[in-house]
Amino acid sequence: MGNDILNRHMQQYEEELRFFQDSTVLNRHLTPLKNEQRYFQDSNILTRQTLFYNPPKQNSSGEQQQDDRMLTPEARLLSRVLEQNHLKKEANERLMNVVKSLLSAEDGEAYKNIIETAGVSFSDVRIDPNLKGLGGYDPQTGALLFKSINSIREEAFFEEFIHLSQDRLYIGGITQYNYKGRPNIEFEAKVIADLIRVQRGFGAELGKGPINIKKINKPDGTFIYIDETPLNNSYEDWIKMLLKISPPLTFEKLDNCKIPIIATDGNSYDYGYRDFMLNFRTKDPQYNKPYNEPKDVKPLLLMKVFNYIKK
Repeated sequence: MGNDILNRHMQQYEEELRFFQDSTVLNRHLTPLKNEQRYFQDSNILTRQTLFYNPPKQNSSGEQQQDDRMLTPEARLLSRVLEQNHLKKEANERLMNVVKSLLSAEDGEAYKNIIETAGVSFSDVRIDPNLKGLGGYDPQTGALLFKSINSIREEAFFEEFIHLSQDRLYIGGITQYNYKGRPNIEFEAKVIADLIRVQRGFGAELGKGPINIKKINKPDGTFIYIDETPLNNSYEDWIKMLLKISPPLTFEKLDNCKIPIIATDGNSYDYGYRDFMLNFRTKDPQYNKPYNEPKDVKPLLLMKVFNYIKK
């Protein structure tokens, strides 16, 4: 009897020992803790965030009382995705408000789940006035960048987090796609962000769609698109079609989700992920680069997070 108990305890000990001797597993579990520890060791960040969102109470004499309450949800989330924070007070408070707004949105749980389950973090966050857009992600340093304080917005923060997640998910990172494949990476990020926006009842952020067309309702209840006016609703309707797909999202399901369009040559075309990506790359010179076929470089992050968007 005693030997059986001893053997069970020894077996459990040996299993735990093997678990922690696996450096890959160990690092995966320790990295988020180390990031949070480094973040909290920065007394300036901790004090600034705690005082801004949890100001000290005052007693009846007007004296401040120290409060040991935990950080707010937005501060705790940021502590997990930022290893360092070099923003000044005003910019940091704006970033906190952006994350607070994301979490308090109707689909805030989708943002929270995507961010937390990604298990990745920016090496730093800072202002870079040389950026072309509102925000940026530097895959060389792992830093989150904003052009200015006014550029710290929901869409900029979340899109750059998507790029960070892509960088960690794709074997070899996304630096390999700085030239060929740039449209693939950027378009996938736009689609993920727009799926959540449309799910929340807002319009798609990607222009109003990448091509100029007009929606025509047919007598039988179906519809087609004609490339002759700048109404540009097709992309957003395609996003809505994607949201009707039952999880999990496979590449086959994504590739088969198409919307009918009649081009200026009078021919009818079924537009899907690849077609909208090719039109997207012509919207901005920085995206007009060679691309990879989606079937060869699949949008893995989109397929991974689709479940959270649909919840």
